[in-house]
Amino acid sequence: MADDNKAHTAISFHEAAVAAIEAQKERLVRQVTLLQSKRAYHLSAIRYYKGLITLARRLPPEVLTYIFQICIDLGYPRTPLNVSGVCSEWRKAALAPTLWSNIVVDPDSDERSLQRRIKFRLDRSGLAPLSISLSLSRSAVFMNVLAMLMQHTHRWSSLYLTAESSQEVDHFLGIFGRASFPLLSNIGLRLSFTGGEVPLGVDLQEPPLAFGDAPRLNRLSFHAIIPQSGLFYESLSLLKITSLILATTPRHQDVELLRLFTCLPLLQTLILKSKISIVDGDIGTIAEPVHLSWLRKLDITGEIEMLNLLPFIQTETLSHLHLRAVVPVSEEEQVQGSLADCLHSFIATQGHALEYFELHGFYLSAVHMSSYFTHLPNLVELQLHDSDISDEAIRLFSGPDACCPKLSKLDFRWCGQVTGKAMVSMVQNRLRGSHNLHSINEVTLIHCSFVQEADVLDLAALTICRLLGKPDDYCRGSTCCQNERYRQRLQLRQMFGVGGRVRKLTKNLIL
Repeated sequence: MADDNKAHTAISFHEAAVAAIEAQKERLVRQVTLLQSKRAYHLSAIRYYKGLITLARRLPPEVLTYIFQICIDLGYPRTPLNVSGVCSEWRKAALAPTLWSNIVVDPDSDERSLQRRIKFRLDRSGLAPLSISLSLSRSAVFMNVLAMLMQHTHRWSSLYLTAESSQEVDHFLGIFGRASFPLLSNIGLRLSFTGGEVPLGVDLQEPPLAFGDAPRLNRLSFHAIIPQSGLFYESLSLLKITSLILATTPRHQDVELLRLFTCLPLLQTLILKSKISIVDGDIGTIAEPVHLSWLRKLDITGEIEMLNLLPFIQTETLSHLHLRAVVPVSEEEQVQGSLADCLHSFIATQGHALEYFELHGFYLSAVHMSSYFTHLPNLVELQLHDSDISDEAIRLFSGPDACCPKLSKLDFRWCGQVTGKAMVSMVQNRLRGSHNLHSINEVTLIHCSFVQEADVLDLAALTICRLLGKPDDYCRGSTCCQNERYRQRLQLRQMFGVGGRVRKLTKNLIL
């Protein structure tokens, strides 16, 4: 009996102890919860005040708006919607009317919300000029959206039309002819062929009839479409077109191409892009040269046969020449005979005012390449990509009889002949200012086989030396000029002295 009482007493004691512990535990849990709440409060305050001093919050709204606009231009039209949820400052910057002025109506648009979204953008864009992109359709939803947009034609600044047929384009051009477009400066037309034979040319509504009240219209672009001659060409001469872009895949008559140029006497910028040959070799037997008195920029991308077009373009004002081969010409193939002569003849007769010269994907012989520079007295920048240049040609840029006395920028990529020693010697020679030669202010060298690390560092001691591409490079969408591993190795070797003596990396070396 005594043992039972002792056991019950012990049980009561331990139960009381457990109850006390549980009570203490509950008090501690409440304290921990309170401390966690206080901690969360202070962390929230820290984030808030850190947010006040971050660069993103301290940027002026106009700078943020500019950054958001760049994102939109790069193909992210939903940028203002996405950034609005970041913070209040970004939301304010995203309310800028210009960020809502890009209106796209495409076949993949959700018809149920399309009208609501277009109205939302029209309201948000305020009075800002509109850039309109339409995939043409005769559906009821599209026609309702178009009617909504036509109420704002006084704000249209750019118009891009995509259609399945030229008849579709012509139908809507007739609709546009009833409106006024005081701000419209840019029109683009694209036919989205899905298969079969692509026509050589298409008939279109005369532009002055379609856009008779568009006094600022000066830029045309055609994608996968080459208009036929006739009334369309004649009506073009009534417009003050200064910029023409032809991005085309169909083969067409090159004579028609030259006739199109003839109808645009005020042309200042001409851009041709084609994945196949757009010029036949016998063009000279049936075509007359076209004189473009105001042409300043000629940009051609295509197969090497495009060089046949050059002798038929005459101008005294050309300052920028860009020639790019869709399929690079290898060292074994080279650009031979008449094609190389076409380029030489063009530069010899039209190159006096040339300031920027780019060759992309052309392998020309050392003799041909060297012969061009003697006709370029005003050349300021030379860019070669997959287009070799020899040390002999580099030496032409220095000395008492140097070519291109105004040359100040060189950009060589994937050039397998030029050596770093020749580059250093030429830059040193021009740096002295002798013979009235301009100094070389910037050199870009990427994947040049015979340019050594020591040469790069020597050049960086003399001028700005880039091993990195530029944001506006033609090839920026590919990885050919990223050069990332080489740049990292160079930086690490110089930091840790691997492979020889350490040379301090100067600010002139852009990695």
